[in-house]
Amino acid sequence: MNMFREHARPPKIDQFNYANMHTSYLDMSIVNALPRAHNAHHGSTRQAHGTTMWSLKLADVRAVKNDERRAMMGILETNLGEGQRSKSTVLVLGAAGRFGAEACLGFAAAGWTVYAQARKALPEVIQDSVEFVHADALEYDKLLQQLREKNVSVDLIVHALNPDYARWDQLLPPITSAVIAIAKQTGALVMIPGNVYNFGRELPAQLTETTPFVANTPKAMQRIAMEEAFAEAAQDGVRTVLIRAGDFIGGTGTWLDMAMAKSLRKGVFTRMGDPHLSHAWAYLPDLAKTFVMVAERRAKLAHFEVFHYPGINASQSEVQAAFESMMAQALKVKAMPWGLMRVLGWVSPLISAVVGMQYLWQRPHQLRGDKLMCLIGPLPQTSLHQALREYVPAMPRQVNRKPSTKLA
Repeated sequence: MNMFREHARPPKIDQFNYANMHTSYLDMSIVNALPRAHNAHHGSTRQAHGTTMWSLKLADVRAVKNDERRAMMGILETNLGEGQRSKSTVLVLGAAGRFGAEACLGFAAAGWTVYAQARKALPEVIQDSVEFVHADALEYDKLLQQLREKNVSVDLIVHALNPDYARWDQLLPPITSAVIAIAKQTGALVMIPGNVYNFGRELPAQLTETTPFVANTPKAMQRIAMEEAFAEAAQDGVRTVLIRAGDFIGGTGTWLDMAMAKSLRKGVFTRMGDPHLSHAWAYLPDLAKTFVMVAERRAKLAHFEVFHYPGINASQSEVQAAFESMMAQALKVKAMPWGLMRVLGWVSPLISAVVGMQYLWQRPHQLRGDKLMCLIGPLPQTSLHQALREYVPAMPRQVNRKPSTKLA
């Protein structure tokens, strides 16, 4: 495998199956089941046009606090049949991090049994929804032994492991090998959150699953090599689904809370580059729901599949305007000090890695989700305004859902 090819195409994907397309939502797994549990206590539900009607709305499910969510799930456990209590079992690798923690919440809410791997304590927000697997994923033999001792059969692996940017070259290869080894021994489907790094520093404005990769940055080389490894593992029976998404809105350690919104309390918005260029964002709860929806259709997938999740497409001007609307005040604007950061990068590998991604703010880009919509129907999509209000730490009325900054 040559990691340093200047131009590489995405790994070959088998013919996509467009048959039997229909719509589902993560929250519907709770909403559809709750009336059955509700009936045991309060009688029958009303029917209209063949659809179960109940007073609980999707927005109510999204808004409930963790203890209320657990209470509802307890009702389900009590009143549903044994075969309905859990759809399948998922192992989330890197459950203490941003996407890992959100994936745990999403799959648990959808009725899956969730085993959450992490090297440290799990975020409090997910502790009551999962079974903790305290292990280092690189020591996968010990991890698998824990699962065997628990008599766990894994159907799905969410690969949310991601080391610090400055250590990707050292840790991505062994992490990739470990995940493939776990998949081979469990027979589970692997699901991976991808990013746009594969397309290089001149990435085009419209990104589809067939857009060529360009390995002209270190991060592009590393991510291309990782994806190629999983594509090659498909020849050995390892099944993988990669869902490519934009920059995260959620948790901490993101462009938003570390840079753009860092000084909001002082009335300052930090601009990363041209304010009018479109940028791809992914609100983590929506991305987690998308993973669940794809997982529910895993029987339709080829051994190696790639989907693009478009998420929220918004320029920095739109992000700034959303903040100003929420705060009811105009914000001062300052530019990201890229020149100073380049100097600091000489002594800080992490800052150097961040500077290496400046191009993301110099190129408009949008992920096209046509293929994904053909599989799962309408995509989960929270508005930019609501996503920012819920997850940027500097904003008022922040909800209490802040997973750890590290994914491993």
